[in-house]
Formats: sequence, structure tokens, C-alpha cells
Amino acid sequence: MCGTACLLPRIYPRGKSCLDLHRQAGRATVLVTASTENYMRFAAEALGFSALLATPLNPDGTVGENCRGEEKPRRIRDWLRRQGLEADFAASFAYGDSKSDLPMLLLCGHPVQVNPKKALRKAAPEMDSEIWR
Repeated sequence: MCGTACLLPRIYPRGKSCLDLHRQAGRATVLVTASTENYMRFAAEALGFSALLATPLNPDGTVGENCRGEEKPRRIRDWLRRQGLEADFAASFAYGDSKSDLPMLLLCGHPVQVNPKKALRKAAPEMDSEIWR
């Protein structure tokens, strides 16, 4: 198992810098991903995210409900409720690269497409976009 040794070199420096700035501003940082929690937890912990909302693995090893599309804002709201927190979504930031991230991006007042795939660019051409390479 390679854990963070495999994942962290794939993190864009601009993304890490953005994350650090949000954390320094006192914002909760939540990694919301369709990837499975069994390996994304390494990245979330190493990068210092407040929480990880990912596709779960069931006790029998099967994959649980995928954290994509409309599931992302639902999980964000559920996490906030469980933490006893309220979000100022108009002041919140969200970053995503695919069309399935759109519901999460639209939840926040500051959505940013990062290295967006064609379907996301087409679905939200007016949204801010950045290339992190």
C-alpha cells in the first residue's frame, strides 16, 4: 500500500496553496469526491482537510452509494448538520472538474472549474475557470 507517497505527488501546487489559504482564513475545508474513501482518506489527512466526503466501501468490500452529482450537496448538508454547523453558502468556495460536480459548484457563491472537462465547460460557460498544472 503506498498511501500518501502515491497520492501527494499528484496534488497541484496551486490547489495546495488554495487549500492552505482557505484554512488560514479559518474556513472548514471538505474534500468531496466520487473516489472511494479507502484511499482518499490518506490525501485528506495529509493535506489537512477538515472532513472527507467520499464514496464509501461497505463492510463486505462492495462500493456504496457514489458521491457524485446531486449526492455531493446532500452529503455536504448532512455533514454540516451532524457537526452542528451552518454554512454561508454565498461566501463559500467550491472547486470541481467535471459536470457531475456542477450541483456542488452551484451550491456555493464562489464556484471554480479547475482543469475542467469539456462537459462542465459546456454546462457552465460563465463560471470562473482555472488551469492548475
